[in-house]
Amino acid sequence: MNRYMIALLAAVLMLGIAAALFITMQSQHRDNLQVMQSCIEEGGVVNVEERFLGNQVECRLP
Repeated sequence: MNRYMIALLAAVLMLGIAAALFITMQSQHRDNLQVMQSCIEEGGVVNVEERFLGNQVECRLP
């Protein structure tokens, strides 16, 4: 294998990792919105903790 083929494979691998991370974060964001919406509907208090890769959402019911 020559240098260019290795560089191309490395670029494809990095692009795949970036796409997987993006999809995971989008899914987590959607889940957090659902938790927040159901919490507010039930009269609870939403607590959001910021994290490095996304936020942690929890609901505290009275």
